Amino acid sequence: MAGPRRILHRLTWLGLAMGASPSVVLACSVCQGGTADNRIEFILTTALLTFLPLGLIGGVIFGLRRRYLSLAQQETRDDVPRIPPRDSASATL
Repeated sequence: MAGPRRILHRLTWLGLAMGASPSVVLACSVCQGGTADNRIEFILTTALLTFLPLGLIGGVIFGLRRRYLSLAQQETRDDVPRIPPRDSASATL
């Protein structure tokens, strides 16, 4: 089978297996269907899904700020006029 087709095939079987055994995939801590371990995992997953996007956004902002400051510093270095060195021949004239 081709790559994407194989993945679709496996996802289909996974969905069927999960649908056939709903008690195995019960992890909702709100509806009291899960065990104590599932509740802890639910809380940890909620924390992960809360802070992961914040960290990614913060990382992008930090990277853009560093890039901006680097370009600004390079631009100020390019604005400084360069004075050519004097020759001994032009100094005597």
